[in-house]
Amino acid sequence: MHRKLAAIVSVDVVGYSRLMERDEAGAHARVMAMIEGVLGGEVTAHSGKIVKLTGDGALVTFDSVVDAIECAVAVQQRLAAEPDDERLQLRIGVTLGDVILDQGDVYGQGVNVAARLQAAARPGSIYVSRAAVEQAQGKAAATFDLVGNLTLRNMDEPVEVFRALPGRPDDRPRSPWFHRMRWLPRAAIVGPAVAAAVVAAWVYMYRETDKGQLPKLGAMAPPLPQEDSIAVIPFVDLSSNSESKPFVDGIFDDLLTDLSKLRSLNVLAKNSVDVYKDQKTPPATIAADLSVRYILEGSVRRADNNLRINVRLVDSRGQQNVWAQSYTGPVEAMFDVQDNMVEDIVNSLAVKVSEQERVRTLSRETTSVDAYDAFRKGQAALLEKTPESLPAALVEFRKAVAIDPDYSQAHAGIGQVFWNAWVWGWESYVGETWETAPGKTKEHLKKALERPTASAYQLASDVDIYARNFDDSLEFARLAVDFAPNDPSSHVVMAEALIYGGSPAEAIPWLDAADNLDRNAAKEPPPYNVWVRGMAYFGQQKFEEAIALFDDALQRNPEDFGPAAPLAAAHWHLAERLKQDSASAALAKEHEAKAEAALKQYYEGWPEANIQDVIIYWPFRQKAVENLLVEPLRALGMPETEPG
Repeated sequence: MHRKLAAIVSVDVVGYSRLMERDEAGAHARVMAMIEGVLGGEVTAHSGKIVKLTGDGALVTFDSVVDAIECAVAVQQRLAAEPDDERLQLRIGVTLGDVILDQGDVYGQGVNVAARLQAAARPGSIYVSRAAVEQAQGKAAATFDLVGNLTLRNMDEPVEVFRALPGRPDDRPRSPWFHRMRWLPRAAIVGPAVAAAVVAAWVYMYRETDKGQLPKLGAMAPPLPQEDSIAVIPFVDLSSNSESKPFVDGIFDDLLTDLSKLRSLNVLAKNSVDVYKDQKTPPATIAADLSVRYILEGSVRRADNNLRINVRLVDSRGQQNVWAQSYTGPVEAMFDVQDNMVEDIVNSLAVKVSEQERVRTLSRETTSVDAYDAFRKGQAALLEKTPESLPAALVEFRKAVAIDPDYSQAHAGIGQVFWNAWVWGWESYVGETWETAPGKTKEHLKKALERPTASAYQLASDVDIYARNFDDSLEFARLAVDFAPNDPSSHVVMAEALIYGGSPAEAIPWLDAADNLDRNAAKEPPPYNVWVRGMAYFGQQKFEEAIALFDDALQRNPEDFGPAAPLAAAHWHLAERLKQDSASAALAKEHEAKAEAALKQYYEGWPEANIQDVIIYWPFRQKAVENLLVEPLRALGMPETEPG
């Protein structure tokens, strides 16, 4: 038995128990093949030694911490390159410490630290202690991103943890935000909450300019409803070719989007008018149903290379045509036709239009009809919001940017595909992993922000929430509303930026404004909007109101299990309040039971749910608000990290 200073690497196969339940012999064979092949090969190449196997992993020692880290990076890179159906994911922990060698085995505090780092690591990642980083920084072919001070199991003091990534620091560009985050005072970084900031560091590296360069719009309130309200009814497709549908829908969508950029006009959202598609409903009936003054309706015929669009504008007050026009020409002239149509409508309505609004309204994202066609097909697929529709959307968006590399809306679409995949856990459907999808988002969002649209601003705001850049998230939301003041999605994004940024009460008027623009939402808001409103009340500790909204969201869209987590927390808080009064003991137990039932529903949607990941996906600015969600889940038994 003797002591020595060594680099210790603890390796664990993610989800080993589940793999064994499905196919015990096959799972064991796959793991052993990986250990003997990928792991064993890299350990030998980096002068290490596999001390022992643990069934679902291994313990490895190295004389050099540089070799240990470069070996871990190489292993993860090789596994990430394997086909999805064959890939195993590992968690790896690395530290440098004093160990005891005895009869071929290894013991000591260093072994314990490596094992705890491995247990805390994200699937596919490498967590490294500060002691190891101090010796390897500048020497190993790796970059170290600060995770924070993590309280590891059975350890009295927090351990400062870094995540090892491939490539030397000079090979990986950093934004000013990244550098500010990395060197935050240690006292400001508490527990696994900082994992969210680290996740977003990869995503947010698209911001290579200083944050101070963002245009500042100052204080902004939700726009008041305008007297001159208009509903644009989906255009009728008179084409003989069924494949023209996305094209015709695109013309309608573009017209709606263009008019939505005008502050002096109250344009109802697409959800309000979709119900009238292909229904031949009289304009007077639509105007009465939606409480609007103007109705705009039309038809499109696309035959070979020829295009004909008929449009008419009806004033419901006098039941008369204000204006009607036919536009004809080759398909290639479609964008000129759209510009002329928007100009004619605006002039007919006699609304005030600023020069900035005029430029925005008449700006076209692309001059290629083929790129436009592909984008519209991608947008239709993206709106389906299913795992299978994401790759279909990605194919079309990529086709659009292949034709027109500067098509910013298509780049925003690609960014949204990868972002949705990451947020919803569908990364494998688009050929990415939890680790790589955010990088794809930032790549295309950066391009989209070169010629920004409301959709690019909305995505940037959402990304910044997860990056915990709450001030910038709010600024991007303001830019989205300023760009398209009649787009209800921008108002919902603003509400989310306020909720997570620490001003939940201010979010309510923005959600009201979104409902005002979407008349159907005013009657029956989309489940997601209901969920967001519930979070606004939850952040104010108005748990009774929040519970009613979360219940409504879950009942109307049971496939989206997200509201079940704050629902469980809200019931738990009410139970704790009621326990203070002995006369309310029965009611307290009822809320406790409902909290447990809600958490069970959350687990059904996400069996691996854990506190560390909840903090990532619910990124509150204020620790006190974060604890409103996290502490009840912890009290109800949610594990700190992903089990297995």
